[in-house]
Amino acid sequence: MCYAVKIINRGCLKVRKMTLKTKLSRILIVLIMVYVAYILIQQQISLNYYGTRQDYYKDEINNQKQELEALEKKQIMYDSDIYIEKLAREKLGYVKPGERVFLDSSGK
Repeated sequence: MCYAVKIINRGCLKVRKMTLKTKLSRILIVLIMVYVAYILIQQQISLNYYGTRQDYYKDEINNQKQELEALEKKQIMYDSDIYIEKLAREKLGYVKPGERVFLDSSGK
């Protein structure tokens, strides 16, 4: 395999062989280009991975915010006098003073 470069100089055809230094510099340039391409590909893979994780955590944060809002609404409801009165009437059978109580005698 011949690594010769043809140069035309004033009508004469001269052949100059590639020196070892030229060969090594070209090989070095190719290796650097391959390394840079490898690094860029690895960074793109990492960016895609972290982008996916970011989307997951954003969704998780939104879900937690919705759950927090629901719990805060329940907390407000549980602290209200109307809810406490309703709970006492339904679960504990309490009645207000002067209220009439009707009992179902059919046994159902």
